[in-house]
Amino acid sequence: MGEGCTAKNIYLRSGLLFFLFIISVAASSFVIAIEGIENPQCKLPKNGRIDGVVELNANCTYFGSIVITESNTSLNCMGSTLDGESERRYGILITGKGREIKNVSVKNCNVENFTGVGVMVASGIKFERDGSRDKYYINAPKEITLSNLKVDNNLRGGVTFNAYVTDSVLQDSVVTNTNAAGVYLSQSSRGISIKNNIIQKNGWRSKPGGWREGLAIDSSAGNKIINNRFIENAAGGIFLYKNCGENYSKGRSVIRWQPSSDNIIEDNVFKSEKIGVWVASRQSKDLSKSDCGDPSVDKQGRYYKDYSDRNLIRGNYFCGVKVAVRIEGNNNQMQYNIIDKATKNWIVEPFKSKPKPDGELTFGNQDISNKFQECNI
Repeated sequence: MGEGCTAKNIYLRSGLLFFLFIISVAASSFVIAIEGIENPQCKLPKNGRIDGVVELNANCTYFGSIVITESNTSLNCMGSTLDGESERRYGILITGKGREIKNVSVKNCNVENFTGVGVMVASGIKFERDGSRDKYYINAPKEITLSNLKVDNNLRGGVTFNAYVTDSVLQDSVVTNTNAAGVYLSQSSRGISIKNNIIQKNGWRSKPGGWREGLAIDSSAGNKIINNRFIENAAGGIFLYKNCGENYSKGRSVIRWQPSSDNIIEDNVFKSEKIGVWVASRQSKDLSKSDCGDPSVDKQGRYYKDYSDRNLIRGNYFCGVKVAVRIEGNNNQMQYNIIDKATKNWIVEPFKSKPKPDGELTFGNQDISNKFQECNI
């Protein structure tokens, strides 16, 4: 009886093993089939629009864009990637479309390979040439916080805070390898903090005449640029200027009314840059091909008055740059900066003793306790 039971058990066990083998094969086939289908967890919502509190899948690469149009939105990409595949315009677009949008945070995102700007913060409205400034400020984005982003290889810019954006932050991020300025603060923006970022190898267009800087401050005031590293950007580290109203006759620009003044540039590192900081960088540039809306200061229409005054450049390190600071505006202060021996020129003020194209001299700029010291950072 025991032997019969043993034989029977062996038979049953054999059958069970065969059954489990069939299930195992089926399961394996099922898994392979599922893996061959696009993972639904790696799909963005329709039109990429999100609001509220949103977390993406850390293991995903999303081939698409995200659009945020509502206040009080929080996006955590969890380290996932948005890939534009060199086809899509924006990676992340934050816009109220003509109405106020505020209290938006975006963090932990990799944004790469977009044809426009990696991360764009914009009002989304067309500015009238005689429009109300107060109206534009009311309806522009504010209180936007961008944190721990990696923005790489986007054609027309890394991160842009567009016209009239206020009280916003880019922090703890890396912006690299864009053909245009890595970070751009556009006309009439105010109160933007750029802090603890690496801004590197941006602005390398094909021709030297088109090379751009790591951070462009264009008619933007009252900003704080603190504790960043500017490394090997094509034209230089930070350029401050008032755009002359380029492409004015084509209707693509308005006259800038706000100078790039009252900015604080503090505790940054500039390494292997042609120019570390250039104040009023359009003052002596030939803009005859820029179709400016401003009146020219010469009969040939080559030069236009630039404004960049009362900026504070303090406690920065300039390591192996050709020119540490070039000043073409008025009443700017350079304090306690450290400049190494490999930097060829410290503080250059070309129009202190000879007139600018507008016939005036620069004045009121101060060089206070700047010193030589080897860079060990």
